[in-house]
Amino acid sequence: MGTPFGVLLDALPMKISRTAGLMTALGARWWDTTHTFHWSWGEMTMTPLDVFALTGIASGGIPIRIDVPLRLSEAGIVGALGWYPERRGAGDGIPQGTLLSRLASERARVEAAGGVMTRQETRQYARILLLLVCHELFESRGGNVVHLWWLPFLRHFDQIQNYDWGGFILAVLYDSMDQVSRHVAINLKGFALLWEVRKSELFNICVLLNLRFFS
Repeated sequence: MGTPFGVLLDALPMKISRTAGLMTALGARWWDTTHTFHWSWGEMTMTPLDVFALTGIASGGIPIRIDVPLRLSEAGIVGALGWYPERRGAGDGIPQGTLLSRLASERARVEAAGGVMTRQETRQYARILLLLVCHELFESRGGNVVHLWWLPFLRHFDQIQNYDWGGFILAVLYDSMDQVSRHVAINLKGFALLWEVRKSELFNICVLLNLRFFS
């Protein structure tokens, strides 16, 4: 896939196991003023280099802002996705199942047509898939509503790589751990699998340092 998410999609595990207890323990060590874990021997955190090493998505580029009003006409949404999905409530949220059903129906239609898709249909299919990827990377806390505010950043495929996706992943991870440390939230949002990987490294380092200090 010709987007910054290609390496990530290839490397994603088929099954993700989250241990909430250990993640809560990490939250107790997190300082939201420095965005670092504080230990008896020093501080550690997730860095842009960690995000790149674990996902293949680099930091830097055009900032991604979702705090501005979304201005998408019905025609614009149809042009981007190939159809106008039913949205939930007054917001721009689409049930995750609606997007998954659309992918399945499009796949069945293409297979029936002999596997032929136009360039526009291919890009519309890819945008639906990338909306689901963005939901998992930046939003998901077990929720099933996918927002359209990512659509403007997916409009032009030759410009997708120009946005600061890696920096946004890191910002969401920091904000999520901030909320857990403040007891505002219990579950982590965003691509929490990165914390899972980092968590294993952190606890291994803690064990090694404790052995060194107290042996």
